[in-house]
Amino acid sequence: MKGKDMKRVLALTAAAVMLSGMTGCKGKDSGSSDTSAMPDTSGVSSAAEETTEEAAETGTAAPVTGTKEAVSDTDAVSDTKKAKDEKDSTVTTAADSSGEQALFEYNKDGAVSFNEPAEEQSDSDLIEAGQALFRSACETDWSFTVGSPYELDMSRYLENKFGWKFYLVTTPGKNSIADIEKDYYKVFSDRYPTALSEVFMEDGSNVYSLNGERGINNYYQYSQITEITSRTEDEIFFNVRNYYDNSAYGGPGPYEQDEEFSAVIGSDGVWKAGKFRLPY
Repeated sequence: MKGKDMKRVLALTAAAVMLSGMTGCKGKDSGSSDTSAMPDTSGVSSAAEETTEEAAETGTAAPVTGTKEAVSDTDAVSDTKKAKDEKDSTVTTAADSSGEQALFEYNKDGAVSFNEPAEEQSDSDLIEAGQALFRSACETDWSFTVGSPYELDMSRYLENKFGWKFYLVTTPGKNSIADIEKDYYKVFSDRYPTALSEVFMEDGSNVYSLNGERGINNYYQYSQITEITSRTEDEIFFNVRNYYDNSAYGGPGPYEQDEEFSAVIGSDGVWKAGKFRLPY
């Protein structure tokens, strides 16, 4: 296998395993009455799962290797629909047998980091990296705006003008919305505004989380980046296509909706999500 092909396979394998911790960019299973995203481990090899779980327990990164058989073209297209309820695992790509590094990887925070200059890569490689970042953005945004990534005291809360309850965050070191933003901006760029002020409140000494458990669109299936639409010196804009299918609910059948997604490239070469909307 040529070095370029191996790089692509390693990157796709890492992305597929990273997705095993996601719940945000996945459609709801047909026939379920639960409005939360349902875990679905189809398409993720048991060996990869075991390795990732081991890493989560030990706090170390799980090296991922793969072959074309392990990650098919179908997997690459539909992987935003696959999810596994597993948190806090760190996934990085690994060198192949020749010692050559993968083109890009997830860093410890879930952002995308290139091992070679991104500006020298082909559009197809950049799209693959954009897809990986989009998955991580989905997981992160879902965690912060739908549920809560923090420990909560459900007996202590504030209410906003609509009567919504915001519960006390008890995770050490999280005392303000500014503290929350620091975590969010590990995957997202601060170039764009966030909706965190809508799902977190503070009272001067503590911060509170809505923990709303918002429902999702029953028709949503998966998302796929289709092309690069424009680029600047430090930002790449992509078209992301969200796929829906309401035929199981008596509707006319599959349909698509395009959105703009961007990757902001830091001075350190790390890609963070810029313009983004969680598909639902």
